[in-house]
Amino acid sequence: MIFQESIFITALASYVGLSLGFGILALLSGMESEFFRRSEVNIWIAVLATMILILSGALAGLLPALQASIINPVKAIKSD
Repeated sequence: MIFQESIFITALASYVGLSLGFGILALLSGMESEFFRRSEVNIWIAVLATMILILSGALAGLLPALQASIINPVKAIKSD
């Protein structure tokens, strides 16, 4: 459950960040600057970046998930 949560949160955050980046780039494309007028995003690089973020989130959630699987639930409830 902890592992799935870390993947979900990372995927959601990367999707929101990617969407915000596309949105800001679309807003800046109306500027008079030559740099922003012809801006483009390679979709495969965006997908690769999202996959790398999801993989890193999964690896970050792996250690807490392994530690949580070792703990006896009865002892954890009694310790509160």
